[in-house]
Amino acid sequence: MHEGTSDTSSSIPSPRQLLSPYLRPDSPTLAVRGQTKGAKGLMSPPPLFLDDTPTTPVQASRPRRTKLTAEERAEKQERRLRELTERQRWRDANRVRQRRSDTMRDLIVRLDAGFNHESLEFLVQPLREKLLSDEASVEFSPLSHSTKKFGMIVFERRVRSRYDPVQKLWEPLDEEQVQREATCVHVTLPEELLKSIHRNDLVNQIAEAIPPEIQADTHVQKPARHTLVIIGLDAYLQQQRSAQNRGYIESVRQRMQHAGAEARPLKLPNKDDVRCKVDHAILQLQMLHGCHVVQVPELDDAIRWLHSIACDVSVRPYKLLEVRRKAPKRSGRSITASTEFSTYQAMLEQIPRCAPPAIRAITQRYPTFSCLLSTLERCTLEESIDLLAPLEVCERLT
Repeated sequence: MHEGTSDTSSSIPSPRQLLSPYLRPDSPTLAVRGQTKGAKGLMSPPPLFLDDTPTTPVQASRPRRTKLTAEERAEKQERRLRELTERQRWRDANRVRQRRSDTMRDLIVRLDAGFNHESLEFLVQPLREKLLSDEASVEFSPLSHSTKKFGMIVFERRVRSRYDPVQKLWEPLDEEQVQREATCVHVTLPEELLKSIHRNDLVNQIAEAIPPEIQADTHVQKPARHTLVIIGLDAYLQQQRSAQNRGYIESVRQRMQHAGAEARPLKLPNKDDVRCKVDHAILQLQMLHGCHVVQVPELDDAIRWLHSIACDVSVRPYKLLEVRRKAPKRSGRSITASTEFSTYQAMLEQIPRCAPPAIRAITQRYPTFSCLLSTLERCTLEESIDLLAPLEVCERLT
């Protein structure tokens, strides 16, 4: 029994013997592994599928630079200069305007030949020096109303770029353009103002003084904005009043000296007659024709005003763009109210410049919207314009 067991164990190979290549010569893998054993020790077996021997990378040969001809070098240099010039044009168009001269250098101030009149010639030289100090251009040219006594100033602008609202950048133009501004400034003295008021042609003299080239200019989208600058009006009216008082006193003195002569009724000087006419004419210009009236006491004040108007005209495009950017956007939400009266008030609040005191006056006179609408339908076109004019607006003081 013991001998059988020993014979069986000697005839059956163990697992270690099964892995020996000498017992399995038919296996190609084991045969290859067996060949690696030699007298010189173990060697790394060769790979079965891929060759893993390290190979030195072959450096790509650097292409030789072709030598440019003289024409090609000149063309390349010209293209580079064009790119630099275009980049500089965009940089100049979008740079921040920090100084007054940055915008004034693009402004052209055209003075009418009426400034050569003896009454306004003292104003020309100081104003010209002040504008030239800010690098603005000043030109003298006869306009359509050169025979009038009012001096007129119009403005032009050198446009080198246009604002692109999509890119939010100033895009430089290929060619410089000259654009006329809608602002017209009229300068006069009290003597000429009173003569125009007595002739009853003050409004026509200002409203019709727009040069035809400005009226036909397609770049001027808005109507002309007139500004009337009057120099020394209060002092002149005071002198006229003093002259009337002196004349009245002289008449009384002569009457007392000739007491026996025939007595003639004396006419008292009306102190407010001339002032009322002037105020009425100025108010008519402001309310009916949208003319801004500036009264200055002395020459220096007039020069400062004209220079300030020129500066405002030069910076106007950038100011409008800044205001448009900072303008609050209307919310898209709908306004709801609980009652009919609150809805009526909310509708009136949507009207621009309709303040709460005006809303209270409207709702007191017309309690409901249907009442206001029915009253408006019964009115004619002229009556509907002045429907709310008689309402008395009272401001509540708390």
